[in-house]
Amino acid sequence: MPRSCLVSSSEWTGKKSTATAVTPQSQSLGFTDNFTKPNNSDLDRVWKERIGAFTTQTNRAADAANLAAVSLATLNGVSAANVAVQAQVALNGNGSGAGLVARYSGPDQSNFYLGMVFNDNGVYKAYIFLNQGGSFVLLDVQNLPGFTGTGLLRFEVSGASLKLFVDNVQKASATNSVLTAAGLVGIRSANASLDDFNVN
Repeated sequence: MPRSCLVSSSEWTGKKSTATAVTPQSQSLGFTDNFTKPNNSDLDRVWKERIGAFTTQTNRAADAANLAAVSLATLNGVSAANVAVQAQVALNGNGSGAGLVARYSGPDQSNFYLGMVFNDNGVYKAYIFLNQGGSFVLLDVQNLPGFTGTGLLRFEVSGASLKLFVDNVQKASATNSVLTAAGLVGIRSANASLDDFNVN
């Protein structure tokens, strides 16, 4: 069971411990999260971890790389087909990546579009993927000359059009109509962190 499903409120007496169920919170388009919480805090209840785990570190959402190779969380309540999702991202070295998710229907790490940046042996690249049934299909990849591992990532999904922007410049694009229904938005990270999340 994901650790975000329960909040422990136990007082150890040698006899009993209790746990209180947490009610998820929902959001709508226009939502922003700056992840301003003490270090090692769970994400707010507006998020649901689908794989792996996130904690807040220096007011950023950071995947717990010691627990899972990749972490993915979706935002409760925002189900839309056409969205623009953005966040500040920071990659932490070779093999690290951070991305934005749209039209997620799950479960776990399956059935969504992903726009991401990745450090491929020191070469930064922008990717757009389709994930269908848990399998990734590469739709576009482009090198990112001048990118240093931190910047603003924006993923726009409208109809069959998929566009990925890095620091407000379009870097990758694709046309794909496999996933057309409204779905959730989210974040995906591998040894990286995100901040200033926004969806419109």
